[in-house]
Amino acid sequence: MRKLRIIPAVVILLAIWTAYARESHETPVFDIDKPTILAFFRPSGGINRVESNANDSLSDFQAYLRKANGPLQNAGIEIHEVYARSFRIRIGPTITTYQTKKAGVGYYLVAPGKKPRIEYGVMTDADLIGVAGEYFGLKGK
Repeated sequence: MRKLRIIPAVVILLAIWTAYARESHETPVFDIDKPTILAFFRPSGGINRVESNANDSLSDFQAYLRKANGPLQNAGIEIHEVYARSFRIRIGPTITTYQTKKAGVGYYLVAPGKKPRIEYGVMTDADLIGVAGEYFGLKGK
């Protein structure tokens, strides 16, 4: 009976890893013309490196981001989930490449005319909304 529970978990982890591996070959480019949060979750280096709590981290990352999405969008902030080892940010004619760090999960806050702010680790929805309010200068956030 236990093997039946383990097999679906392994299949799910393999599916997630495959999606990450496929996406990690491309470096996405984001055109920034308004306040934006690029929430990034770095793909693992290989199936042997997948840890049991990586799935929990991903689940928390996605759940908190979903909860924060509505209030942030209502405040005029664009949000993107990024599952790649690096991504590019284009503001006007300038393109910057960001390489995710070993921690591999975090938030890249950026707006035209502002120096980016990078926060590492999984943040709760309340924390993300608070940091966004501070960085983007939102009143009442």
